[in-house]
Amino acid sequence: IQNSVIKDNLTSTTHTVNFGTVTAIRPLDNIHDRSVLNAYEFSESHTGLTTHTITITLTSNATVRSIALLDCSSVNFGFNGITFKNSSGAVLNPTNEVETTRTRTINNDILKTWVYTYDPIFNVRSIEIEVLIADSTGDTMVIGAVMACEDAVQMDVKPKSFKPNYESTGNKIRTPGGQVIADRNNSYMVPAFTTTATKETDLINKYIDINYVSSTSEPVIFIPVETQGFIVYGSQKKPNSSKPVEALDSGEWKYETDFRLEEEF
Repeated sequence: IQNSVIKDNLTSTTHTVNFGTVTAIRPLDNIHDRSVLNAYEFSESHTGLTTHTITITLTSNATVRSIALLDCSSVNFGFNGITFKNSSGAVLNPTNEVETTRTRTINNDILKTWVYTYDPIFNVRSIEIEVLIADSTGDTMVIGAVMACEDAVQMDVKPKSFKPNYESTGNKIRTPGGQVIADRNNSYMVPAFTTTATKETDLINKYIDINYVSSTSEPVIFIPVETQGFIVYGSQKKPNSSKPVEALDSGEWKYETDFRLEEEF
């Protein structure tokens, strides 16, 4: 999942609540920060169940094929749904929705990620993200980052090729144009995998374009279906590379493509 429609196409972001008091600890604009540990963080107080709505309004119409809520609070925090609207305010109903979730612990913080993919949703002008929060007395809540993407590429991974390797953060610090490592964690994932043999036409139309859109500078999200629970948000450690493995009778070659990723925080 790649090619965010929010980054250079944003009019405003608002946070509304049906009752209770909300106080921002970190700015709401942090919800667009590619570093999930520089999250939008807020406290709120209320009795009972309250509904929070994050509304992202775009400057111009966009096509959305996926949306991710990365590393959100998991205690007293429930995701309730996403609504897409056009410039007239009419609801755009997605089709073929697929949900993938992941929960992980970083320095005792239990964080949950939701990723949704759809058939292309055209003419999206606003995105409303609704969450439910249970009884709270000044609890701190986090929405790590929101990423709505234009491209979603499906690829078949070669069996047993997925390797969730890790590296130590050490003193590594990078600019916002590269990987962002916060000091709350002591390691990060550098997974690798190889796709199954793919026809040359598919290679050109799918995998090569990933390098032009994302390469090593723009974030992508990988969801390996064969290993349920792994969701890698980050960038390519180096652009993907392909090698021919066999020729077809038609004269078209098949290629395997290697991906080397670098998780971002």
